Amino acid sequence: MAKRFRTRYRAPAQQLTHGSFLLSLRGLASVDHRLRSRQRRRAATGRPDWLRRHLRAAHGPGSLSDVHLSPSIERADISARDFHVKASGVKGLARSRLEFGVDVNGRFGLEGIDNIVRFDSVGEIESESPNVSIDNAHRTNYGVYLQADTPLSPLLRVAAGGRGDYVGTENTGGFFGDRSTSNGAFSGFVSATLGPRRGFSFTGQLARAFRDPTLSDRYFRGPSGRGFITGNPDLEPETSLQFDVAARYAAGRAQVAVYAYHYRINDLIERYTTQTDFFFFRNRGRARLRGFEVEARAEAGQGFSIQGGYAIGRGIALDDDAILDDMAPDTVFAMVRQDFGDRVYAQLRASFLADDDRPGPSEVVAPDARIIDISGGWRFAPGLELRGIVRNLLDDDYYASPDPRWVYAPGRSASVTLNFEFPGK
Repeated sequence: MAKRFRTRYRAPAQQLTHGSFLLSLRGLASVDHRLRSRQRRRAATGRPDWLRRHLRAAHGPGSLSDVHLSPSIERADISARDFHVKASGVKGLARSRLEFGVDVNGRFGLEGIDNIVRFDSVGEIESESPNVSIDNAHRTNYGVYLQADTPLSPLLRVAAGGRGDYVGTENTGGFFGDRSTSNGAFSGFVSATLGPRRGFSFTGQLARAFRDPTLSDRYFRGPSGRGFITGNPDLEPETSLQFDVAARYAAGRAQVAVYAYHYRINDLIERYTTQTDFFFFRNRGRARLRGFEVEARAEAGQGFSIQGGYAIGRGIALDDDAILDDMAPDTVFAMVRQDFGDRVYAQLRASFLADDDRPGPSEVVAPDARIIDISGGWRFAPGLELRGIVRNLLDDDYYASPDPRWVYAPGRSASVTLNFEFPGK
């Protein structure tokens, strides 16, 4: 999914796990940095790291003292730990299929320190002035869900589901002091699918979604890649009413699908600016998202398949028709995959992002981007899979985000992850 914004509003049905009883501890088994090391985020103020590397490459290791830059940087050092535990089950009732589960996830031990680092004339650290932005904060989301689908006729299938969430946060010390929030909400969906008939099928879905602000939205204050950000502990959760339709066609080993969506958002959480480099959060009011996507897939035999797609989306605030932040540019992608039996696969994905010439109120125009990733996996034992990925294979330069203080996205990088599942009987 290419939408930066739309991913915040997935319908409950699209988040459920299919299959027999499954206890997922996938995040906890990761060997990457997300759980086992400190998550560090550096601001692009003063003398950012990417600029230091650029200057060394262009002028040599001793050039920094000769370049007229600020002798200090202000950065935010962030550390946190995440967890996610999910249990789901499936039961057949006559011709119907019932799915239910519990989903608990959150973040704890969040600490943020705003640090001003001063350098001497040769680029060495001379002094530091730390300031605690977040001393300790945590957020836990408890969710339960139930979904059922049943055929009403050979050509008509209906589904409905609901999910209840309770989200609690607590912040201790730091800039905002001792604060806490608790919010609960119900989200759900109903859908109907007509077909397939002569290869065609059509689906319509109506859903209500809920999103609670993140810990950073509420309690963080300090520099980031976007500038200096001040959170808002009094933010209300967002809710949305979603309309989705899909048309699909399948012929042999080829499939084509077209999707369209229309979302209405209430209490939109918006990042806004009052002056250059200073950002705040607020509940703006109502907003609308519209868009469509086209995807196609074909299997050539012997485990080889190819897939491609195109996505376009637009979002505006309904009070003044202002373009929303965080809308992805028009995107085209292509992916080829080779399966080697049932245990090993390799794939390559190439994406093209068009010029982002419709920036939101706190964004700038961003040039196009071409990104190639390669990945693979090996299921070497029941419930155990080793996955690897190399991102930005060609080490291209492109904006990490269309912000006024934009920085380039990370260059070529690689990671390896171990995933495991506990299947039930």
